[in-house]
Amino acid sequence: MRFIDDDRKVDQASGVQLEVIVAGLSRCATSSLQAALENELDLGPSMHMAHIVPHVDRLKLSILHKLFDGYGATCDFPGNVFVEDLVEMYPNAKIVLNLRKSPEAWHRSVNATLAFFMTKTYHYCTYLIPTDYWHYQVHKAVILLNKRRWNLPPGFSIEFYHLHNKWVRDVAARNGKEVLEFTPDQGWGPLCKFLGKPKPETSFPHLNDEAFIKKLTAFVMIRGLVAWMAIISAPVVAGYTLWWMRR
Repeated sequence: MRFIDDDRKVDQASGVQLEVIVAGLSRCATSSLQAALENELDLGPSMHMAHIVPHVDRLKLSILHKLFDGYGATCDFPGNVFVEDLVEMYPNAKIVLNLRKSPEAWHRSVNATLAFFMTKTYHYCTYLIPTDYWHYQVHKAVILLNKRRWNLPPGFSIEFYHLHNKWVRDVAARNGKEVLEFTPDQGWGPLCKFLGKPKPETSFPHLNDEAFIKKLTAFVMIRGLVAWMAIISAPVVAGYTLWWMRR
């Protein structure tokens, strides 16, 4: 399941370097853009949060080149946090600022899905699962970064949406780079023209919708509760077994 396991192998010695930085926020069609870049535009593999969560404990040991070398594109976290660094590291990469139709649409979507992974409920329920534990720690680190960068309180606010997008535009302007501001309803045309790629015959991908995120949330919560039940029930079963043997 996406975000749960990841058997992808990326040859970081292949010489492949970032050609595309999709710099917009999560819940702005990052999974769909990843599929478009990898499967139709030959700009893969693409880094995405889905390939970080199963190995999120590795982040503390990684530096950016070690993390991104071998990838042809990046969508979602962690790339959208390190845009300034990536532009310097990969000066030929093009910047795509993925957006929603409105800030309000993004705000509703992100708070109906990803906001849960920043809660204490998620943290305590999944505490015993290493990948989920570190996933929560990553969210905490991003909250601290947003506070330092923009003095924002925790959470996904419309103000955060505007500030992040302005930051991406400012980074691009300082580096003399053009930005494609993209929403999935625009289809292949603007993206392919910007990236210099032929337009695929297939329809533009639509992945990672709210229904999938809700299934993912239920899965990780059940997995976490089962882990707690196993720990709690073990001494009870052992105690009952000992009592029964001594009768």
